[in-house]
Amino acid sequence: MSSFAVGMHPRPGDGASLVRWECGCRQPPVLLGTYGANGLIHIKARDRYWHVRGSVQTVCPRCGGEHQLDLGQGSSTPAKQ
Repeated sequence: MSSFAVGMHPRPGDGASLVRWECGCRQPPVLLGTYGANGLIHIKARDRYWHVRGSVQTVCPRCGGEHQLDLGQGSSTPAKQ
């Protein structure tokens, strides 16, 4: 398996190239969103679904920690704060 940044986990199984974006404050981790190799980030917030490209910032609903995912840099490893 290739190395992923903290909170970035490949989705097991079905061959889809989605990666889970997680906050590790709990066990099991809190899912913040998913993203694919095409640069599309998928986030569900309450009854809304957001599909964005580039950079997104969110707050973990459990611990209140702020997380940023930037896929707009053109690098193979996403930047996470």
